[in-house]
Amino acid sequence: MTGWSTWAAPPVSVDLPPGWTVLRTADDDLDAQVTALLLAQLPDDAAPQLRAEVAEQWRQVARVSAAAGAVLAGFGAAADPGAGQLVSASVLVAPQRWYRSDPAETELQGPRDRLRSPAGAMERALRLVRAASPLGSLAEVVAEYTVTPPTGDAWTLVFRTPAVRHLEELVAVFDAVAASLRVAAPPPPPPDEDDGPAFS
Repeated sequence: MTGWSTWAAPPVSVDLPPGWTVLRTADDDLDAQVTALLLAQLPDDAAPQLRAEVAEQWRQVARVSAAAGAVLAGFGAAADPGAGQLVSASVLVAPQRWYRSDPAETELQGPRDRLRSPAGAMERALRLVRAASPLGSLAEVVAEYTVTPPTGDAWTLVFRTPAVRHLEELVAVFDAVAASLRVAAPPPPPPDEDDGPAFS
């Protein structure tokens, strides 16, 4: 798609819209990645306190994402001039076997929908949850996608957004991102050392 960027953390890669930033949470240089994001995303004249608060928030997200087994954590935001508000969302990409949703936070569970994906079979589940925030309890929509390639591990993409009023537009974006997931084929198994040469 025009203007979209590809982000990779082998064995997977995914396309994200303009304005999204990504942390490769499986790497060992998370602090350096956060510092680079701050330099790229915050204006030079940003207040030191704001810079410190944003840095700590991103580091916390990175640590939680890495602990959950995520290989990529993305953040996106765009202004809605008509509503006078900022529309934001996040995404995690993790092996399905490592990801576990928290049913305790769910207020409303939507149906599971089967979608098409070049990488394999894909399912989407939407949930309305309550999440803690500095301003108190916050309603968020969680969109969980499970992509199962023909071979190898299944992968989960988890989107979260507090922009409940923009859900229809955002789910269309989430669908496109999830459908862009590419998974490298696993390497062939090593030959069995006990097997002798094959003769015809």
